[in-house]
Amino acid sequence: MFSVCIPAYNEEESIERIANNVRCSSLWQESTEKELIFCVNGSTDRSEEIAKRIAKTDPQVKVIVLHEKGKNNAWMELVRRSSQKSE
Repeated sequence: MFSVCIPAYNEEESIERIANNVRCSSLWQESTEKELIFCVNGSTDRSEEIAKRIAKTDPQVKVIVLHEKGKNNAWMELVRRSSQKSE
């Protein structure tokens, strides 16, 4: 399992570009089992809305929403929720 975990705080201007870049990468293309997880934590912009829209069109994209800010909180949640089979 190939997992890409991205914390996102107020990234409305870049979150779609990030998702596209990940999905165009050779590692992503070559992996049969993969997931892209965005952890939107405490954003006050449209990051959550955009990430959820991406996830609706791609079953390999997941969105975690945390209401508290902090990169450490986001990373811990991403590690906790990524696939157990992830490398």
